[in-house]
Amino acid sequence: MSASPPNVLLLSLDSLRADHLPTAGYARDTAPALTEFADRSDVTVFENAFATTAWTLPSHTSLFTGLPTIRHGLYDKGLRIDPEHTLAAHLSNAGYDTVAFLNNGWLTNGGVTDAFDEVIEIFNQDISSGFVERNLNRLEMLFSMQDSGADDSIRRFRKRLDGPSGSRDESPFFAFFHLMEPHYLYNPRRPYHKQYVGQSVMRLLIKQREIYTQRGKYFAGETSISPKQMRGFVDLYDSEIRYLDDRISTLFDDLRRADEFDNSLIVVVGDHGELFGEHDLIGHHFSLADELLHVPLFVKWPHGTNPLAATRSNASVSLSNVFKTVLDVAGVEPSTDFDRVSLQEQHANDNRRIFAHYRAPESMLESFRDQVARPFSYDDEYDTELSLVRDGTDTLVVAGDDVRLYDLSTDAGETNDLSDDRPERVAELRTVLDEHLSQEPLATQSTDGFSEGVQQQLEDLGYI
Repeated sequence: MSASPPNVLLLSLDSLRADHLPTAGYARDTAPALTEFADRSDVTVFENAFATTAWTLPSHTSLFTGLPTIRHGLYDKGLRIDPEHTLAAHLSNAGYDTVAFLNNGWLTNGGVTDAFDEVIEIFNQDISSGFVERNLNRLEMLFSMQDSGADDSIRRFRKRLDGPSGSRDESPFFAFFHLMEPHYLYNPRRPYHKQYVGQSVMRLLIKQREIYTQRGKYFAGETSISPKQMRGFVDLYDSEIRYLDDRISTLFDDLRRADEFDNSLIVVVGDHGELFGEHDLIGHHFSLADELLHVPLFVKWPHGTNPLAATRSNASVSLSNVFKTVLDVAGVEPSTDFDRVSLQEQHANDNRRIFAHYRAPESMLESFRDQVARPFSYDDEYDTELSLVRDGTDTLVVAGDDVRLYDLSTDAGETNDLSDDRPERVAELRTVLDEHLSQEPLATQSTDGFSEGVQQQLEDLGYI
């Protein structure tokens, strides 16, 4: 390992589930660049990587603090963690030049990205709040005339790489990219919008906007999606992945041209997955199913090394393990006393256990209630709080008084509850899970409401 600290690039690909990539055996060639990346000897593919929860804000908080969801406690708007707990603070304090390119507004008021030296809100650039301009912007998205921010993020980063010579020699950089492809709405940029779709793209784009910006109606049974439309949504989602893969290839090329690729630690990860009718759900709420938790995770180690001596790891790892991994490789000692475990340690210990926790954001549920024409209790009809422990292929899910046990080796779809057949295993895993849930959460602070730009984006996405 070179004595010079490596650059760090962290790419979070929002809503990307592992099983839609060729590296996980997917039939479609959705990501040739990532497949080539995964084949490098200095890259480790973590085949059993899992999110700590099912959606963006708490998942990224785990990514940036190294803490499980139950420990950091950031579940909704209005709460804020101390930014000094975050990865950006540790690297900035160690002399790194830190910058975040944000394409999703959820992270901006939770303290998650506050410690970056510079935060570039791509989603909030040059968007007018005027009625005409706002709707023209929506039409451009609908007609696949713009992407969800990946292209702008990479172009802005390229300008930094092409800056004054010698400026990067003074300190390494930490660049975080929160890329919204393939998060809904699935509107891949032309000509990718027809990459896999075998039906009217325009009808699909209109239908998905109707569904995903009014998901409260869908979950309340006031609107529906036909099997053909659902297949079309999957086609659009895969097209988004293919488009994003090309943008990532461009980013890697930019790093090579600037002679910064080899000496960089590059982490590519999905923050959670996505549902397309599995478990009678869409999107990424009300569940901790494997389709939501199992995410891709690729790590390119710096300077041509591979400390794991493995290009594939079968260990069960969590997004929370990324925090200590980055600090260890960068040679930075954490300034907080929390126990964290790195990917390297999980691999060495051949870990087989992960935890997850989910709490539906009340701001989202309030929005859903406002959308429906009749009184409807989402708390009664759906799992609005869930806890999970996965040990090997056994998964225990707890939702209030409801306890379910699945064996994913024989039941990948999690449809056969074995809790009555294996009470001793349930008791064993319940003890382990209860111990995990007993951790004292961090003290969170109250925050003000969203800025106008964040509010607009989250409304357009159907969150609030």
